[in-house]
Amino acid sequence: PLSDVLGELVEGIERYEPSVMPCVVLLDRESSTLHPGAAASLPPHYFEAIDGVVIGPNVGTCGAAAWSGDLTITEDIADDPKWVPVRDLALNAGLRHCWSMPIKAPDSEVLGTFALYGPRPRLPLPEHLTLMHDGASLAGIAIERHRTMKKLTHDARHDGLTGLPNRRAIFEHLDAALGRVGAATKVAVLFVDL
Repeated sequence: PLSDVLGELVEGIERYEPSVMPCVVLLDRESSTLHPGAAASLPPHYFEAIDGVVIGPNVGTCGAAAWSGDLTITEDIADDPKWVPVRDLALNAGLRHCWSMPIKAPDSEVLGTFALYGPRPRLPLPEHLTLMHDGASLAGIAIERHRTMKKLTHDARHDGLTGLPNRRAIFEHLDAALGRVGAATKVAVLFVDL
């Protein structure tokens, strides 16, 4: 599952560089909102609070990175105007810096962000930039794989033209429905072929 892969990714990076707290957030392109992906060490109440945040140039570091599609660096959350809407939440969670790299699909569509948080103000070192680039690349591969599998599963059970369940899915639903009815129950099936 995607959550397991992303969880392993952030935990592995945290083991390698314990001074940062890695985080993956996923972008819902239709609503332009961010949703939790994985974060091993971020305070759970903070990570849950970012669920549904609308991206924009002045919505924290991850919201700005997802909106612009560019690496976004916040040296000190307390002083960065992008953090005004959620500054108190971040500071109360003990977070002071956030560096966020957009996660992109091969066609450059932004899928989310990979961020490194920390408890004190600072700029990233070159090795942090490498970790973020590699982390975002791996997260992108995992997200793309998840999306492809989801599409394949959907396409195997739905008509490509109408989007309706195909014959296989219909018979699976019918078998399940017949398994739920009792012996005295009457069942009728209406099938319309287009």
